[in-house]
Amino acid sequence: MECKKCAKSYDLMCINIPKEKFKTFTHTGPSSTAASKDDVSGNINITRGGKPGVKPKTTREDPMPNTELGTLIVELRQLRHEVTEVKKQNNEIKNQMSLISENLSHNLHEYSKKLQNAEEEIVALKSTLGQLQLKLAAQDQDHLKNDLEILGIAEQANENLHQIVITASRKVGVQLAETDIEDVMRVGSKISKQPKSSASTRVSRPIVLKLLRRRKAEELLRAAKSRRNLTSENLVDGHPAPIFFNERLTRENRQLFREARKRTKEYGFQYCWIKNGGILVRKADGKPAKRIYTNEELDEKVGPPKHLVNDEDRIP
Repeated sequence: MECKKCAKSYDLMCINIPKEKFKTFTHTGPSSTAASKDDVSGNINITRGGKPGVKPKTTREDPMPNTELGTLIVELRQLRHEVTEVKKQNNEIKNQMSLISENLSHNLHEYSKKLQNAEEEIVALKSTLGQLQLKLAAQDQDHLKNDLEILGIAEQANENLHQIVITASRKVGVQLAETDIEDVMRVGSKISKQPKSSASTRVSRPIVLKLLRRRKAEELLRAAKSRRNLTSENLVDGHPAPIFFNERLTRENRQLFREARKRTKEYGFQYCWIKNGGILVRKADGKPAKRIYTNEELDEKVGPPKHLVNDEDRIP
């Protein structure tokens, strides 16, 4: 239906006119006064929209002309192509990174195995070195098996050491001849001259007696051990002092024995002694004797130095 004033069209649904009723209407216009029902119905749109058979005109409210839409489509296709290329590059980078990661992981695993093997070799070498050191120390000590140290005999000028050790041996009940002696000497740093008033407090160097046979050395040690209160009386001039016959030790074992004696006193051990060049300790009667070869074993079997224990106790 057209408006006579503005020539715009209306549809029946908007003006609320039933379709059957509208078919009874006639068409009027400036060029004619009447028309058939077929003419009227052919000029009317009975559904929502504009005139029948007429496409809607493009208005200013349209979102975009066809040219701009085409340009947008081209740009979107180009953008999609670029995104696809970026995805391909990302996939290539991802694959390369995965390969690098696998190679790095493999290399790290190999290096870890080599490092572990090296550490095991170092541990084995340290163990072997420790065993060799103990073996060499035992050999060095074995070379001194015929040697004895005699302590407590005052050192005097122009002393006759051969006569002194023979007389001392007789005091313990062993007959020692010149033919039994390989050598005899004082060992250690020579004591500087001091006033006679301090001679009684002076510490004399030990006498080392080298014997030709181990059996003679063992005989002297047993005899000296059985004699109590053995002194230097009738051996040298001066006030009598206690004398001792001991096995001779290497420098390392001598230091270890000195530390063992100190440590056993600190921890209440009753016995610390030397036998066949070895250091032994015993906590009390009835307890087993323990052989000490190294400072580490001394820490383990007796205890660490007291000053270290006290320092650890003071740590907050």
